[in-house]
Amino acid sequence: MRPYIIGITGGTASGKTFVIEALKDRFNGKILVISQDQYYKSERGLFMNRWERANFDSPEAFDNHLLVEHLQKLIEGETVLAPVYDYKTHHRLKTKIPLEPRPVIIVEGIMIFNIPQLREMFDYKIYLQADPDIRLARRLLRDIEERGVSISNLRGTIEWYMNNVKPMHEKYIRPMKKYADLILNTNHGGLGAAEKVAQIIEDKLKSAKGAVGRA
Repeated sequence: MRPYIIGITGGTASGKTFVIEALKDRFNGKILVISQDQYYKSERGLFMNRWERANFDSPEAFDNHLLVEHLQKLIEGETVLAPVYDYKTHHRLKTKIPLEPRPVIIVEGIMIFNIPQLREMFDYKIYLQADPDIRLARRLLRDIEERGVSISNLRGTIEWYMNNVKPMHEKYIRPMKKYADLILNTNHGGLGAAEKVAQIIEDKLKSAKGAVGRA
C-alpha cells in the first residue's frame, strides 16, 4: 500500500519543529519524518565570508533532486540513507541516517512546496502561519540556543534576517500558501496545529490498518 505523504511548510520559526516533535512523540515510530534541512547543499571548503553571503533561504540551497529520489524510493518500499547537515560548519557530515518506509510520511521544510515534482508527491499539504515579529523572536532564540549564535554577533544575525530571510520569505514561501490544503495559525504556539495534524495522521493509520486487515 502506498504511504500517505503529508507536506508541512511555513516560514522560518513558524512552529514546524515544535509540531514535528510533538507528532514524533505521539506516534513513536509509526510515522516517518523527513526534514528538507537535511538536504542543504554542502558548503565544504568555502571561507566563512562566503558562507555568510550564501543564501540558505532559496530553493536552490537544497539538493532537491536527491530529496525527490529518496521520497520516491520510500514510496516504493525501499530504505534510504539521508544526509546529515551541520549548521555550524555549513557542510554535510559523513554520517548518514537510514530512513525506513512507514504508512505515513511527513516531509517538512521551508521550500518543499516550491519544487513542483516534490509538491505533486504530497497527498496533503499544510502551511503553518505566524506573524513576522513572532517568527523573528523565535528564530533569534533558536539560533542562540541551538545553532551557536552568541550575543556578540546577534546584530549580524538580525541583519541577516532583515536582508535575506525576510525578502526570501516574501518571494518564495508566503506565495506557497495557495497550494495548501490546510493553513494553521501558530502565533500562540503549535499545540493546536499539532493536534489537528495528529488527527489527520490517526485517520490515515486506521485506514492503512483496515486495508491490511482486508487484504
